[in-house]
Amino acid sequence: MRFKIYFKIALFFPYLIGALVLIIVSLTEPSEEITFNLLFLIVLPIIFASIPYAIFIFFIFSWIKSRSDREIKKAMWLTPLYFIPLMMLIPLLIISSDNIFEFLKMIAVFLSLTLAYGYSYVLLTYGGWLIIKKLGWAKE
Repeated sequence: MRFKIYFKIALFFPYLIGALVLIIVSLTEPSEEITFNLLFLIVLPIIFASIPYAIFIFFIFSWIKSRSDREIKKAMWLTPLYFIPLMMLIPLLIISSDNIFEFLKMIAVFLSLTLAYGYSYVLLTYGGWLIIKKLGWAKE
């Protein structure tokens, strides 16, 4: 498998992991605290980011066509930074302009979440690629 194909698949990891968590929560009866934590930490950010992330995926699929595996890997590490402007639209739409403290607090929260989730999925993607290489399935 070439990295370009793997990366296209990996772009859907957030949706797949969110769906997997929802399935696990619905099939098991975890405690209320565990359910809340799973939904808050994994599913809720996917719900908030689903439309901007879908737009982002569209642009990445367009951009990736003429790129080498090396260029894609380099861009992968910058991906969470590219996603920040899309996520900053949410606080702009939610918070009224007259409450600057709430706006700045919301910006800080969304910036932190965007970077934390973005880089966790980058690490997941890269880790998956390392496993694929270790198994001998990679073509570079």
